[in-house]
Amino acid sequence: MRKASAVSVRTIAKKAGVSTATVSRVLNNFPNVDPATRDKVLALVRQSKFKPSQVRKRPKHVAFICNESQKIDQYTSEILNGISSYCRRMNLDLSIICMDKHLPDEKVILERRCDGIISSLIYDKSFFKRLIDIGIPSVTVSDSIDMEDTGSVTCDNYSGMKKLMEHIISKGHRKTAFVLSQMEASAHKERLQAYHDVLDAAGISKDDRLLIPHSNFPEELDAGRSAASEFLKLKFPATAIVCMNDALAYGLISSLRNAGCKIPEELSVSGFDDYPISSCFYPPLTTVYQPLQEMGQQAAELIFTAIQQESTVNANIRMQSKLVIRDSIQAPPL
Repeated sequence: MRKASAVSVRTIAKKAGVSTATVSRVLNNFPNVDPATRDKVLALVRQSKFKPSQVRKRPKHVAFICNESQKIDQYTSEILNGISSYCRRMNLDLSIICMDKHLPDEKVILERRCDGIISSLIYDKSFFKRLIDIGIPSVTVSDSIDMEDTGSVTCDNYSGMKKLMEHIISKGHRKTAFVLSQMEASAHKERLQAYHDVLDAAGISKDDRLLIPHSNFPEELDAGRSAASEFLKLKFPATAIVCMNDALAYGLISSLRNAGCKIPEELSVSGFDDYPISSCFYPPLTTVYQPLQEMGQQAAELIFTAIQQESTVNANIRMQSKLVIRDSIQAPPL
């Protein structure tokens, strides 16, 4: 872990040509500051790697950045539950910043006086580099950015999907469709790679027609319904469908049943994540369990330690997934 440098309010004030009170008002986001002065002070703060927590003693503040289009879906909610549980125990303030893929400028982080960042969005490495430059530790959760001084907490997606595909093949399925999700995430790429590898190992020829693309619907349930429509156009070339996550499976199953398809008697369907509702969905969903709450807690613990030590985070923690077998996967019809 790399130690973050310390700069005083007095130093920032002297460089900006303003009083220490003005610097404090800027860092505490008070409204009565000239915009040009505010921008000048914040620029010096970034250049000097000044940490907002140096202004005054207060509870440490952690911000969780998530995807605005998901509207705190089940997946994000489970992670957030773990983060908030840990923050309550450690007396950490927690706020949520909802973005739509584009991560915020570090100016937002400084204005909100964030001491640490946990993000489920990782599409912009430059954002995390700027956090390092201003001395704010960060951790990505559910996916890895593979970047020095930025930690991560992920799940073994490859192993989980491998076990799921092997289970499907053991039931006698030789044509399994795969409903894709947004493929920027390395976790999703791992799941797709496991799908291909298991088919290769079993000597089953691959058919690109069975790769059903993710739609642009922001809601995964709607995306699952769209995937069902695409699958029906193929006139049932497969006897099983693997969905990239449980929410896709819910939408897909609902639409296929409305179209007269009997699940799992005619078509087996599985998900990934094991949301709480998956055990009581009809049919109960075969899926892969991810310890999402534990992942959130672990990410918060990494951030808390970094804040206490005034350091960055280099730990990359990979948690185990687990195959959960239920009724939605059966042998294919004769």
